[in-house]
Amino acid sequence: MRSTPAKFWAWFSVNAGRLARIVEPEASEDERMKLYAELNEQFDAAFENVICEVGFKDGSAQFVISADGQRERFGAVIDYVEGAPEIPGWKVVPFRQRMPVDYMLKMFGVDYPPADMRLKPAAAADNVDMAFYLKTDGRLDDASFSQVTYIVLDGLLGEFDVEAYVGVVEKTLLAPSAPWPEGALGLDEARDEFDRLSARLRPVRR
Repeated sequence: MRSTPAKFWAWFSVNAGRLARIVEPEASEDERMKLYAELNEQFDAAFENVICEVGFKDGSAQFVISADGQRERFGAVIDYVEGAPEIPGWKVVPFRQRMPVDYMLKMFGVDYPPADMRLKPAAAADNVDMAFYLKTDGRLDDASFSQVTYIVLDGLLGEFDVEAYVGVVEKTLLAPSAPWPEGALGLDEARDEFDRLSARLRPVRR
């Protein structure tokens, strides 16, 4: 049954304390999954062509509305966030935000530690191209590897910057014992280099 953003925010406000269990360390995985499923059901009934995620940053729970990498949906994301009420204990934010570089990614039941990742940013005419390298002894099909790649980029650079300033993305799987390609940088250095290269593309603030 379809709902509306206003009804969703009313429901969220009433259930904010209970939903905060999603980011509380003492909550069980089963409890988190059930709350997430309930949250997604309510969200999907009220909003179209966007997704939601929950995190914790700067001492408060974060409710993220994401375009899931679809640039044409950015306007809708901003409108939805601007329509959100103040919710005690929560911060509603547009787009996936930058994460600490030591964030451990877990997907498809596999841990992907930052030490097994490298990036090589390169300046292009109107953007910054990125080469992503991942060491793993597991198997990833191309679709799954693409998903891992863009989640890493969104977490490292932020969803908005990825869509606005990243151009061609090349991805390469490496064996655990393989040497890193020349010029490949650790995640913290890669983020700094991306910021340096993309500075020329950003609007000048006055």
